[in-house]
Amino acid sequence: MPIPPDWTPGERVFAWARKQGLTPDWVSAQVDEFVVYWTDAGAARKSWEATFINRLRDLQALPMRGRHNGTHTPTGH
Repeated sequence: MPIPPDWTPGERVFAWARKQGLTPDWVSAQVDEFVVYWTDAGAARKSWEATFINRLRDLQALPMRGRHNGTHTPTGH
């Protein structure tokens, strides 16, 4: 199914993120861009939470210009 425009990650995503050292605020800050991208792409996925976790992993792998309290704060696109 296509991503709902009001999609937000559930507690399982935030629990996974905490284990990775990512703060809830940083995870939440990634949601709008994720939803806009997938809304425009018009693609369907079985699990938007799994797709979002994959996106967070991709962001973690980017070269970092700064870190704050163990959270990754990618800059630029």
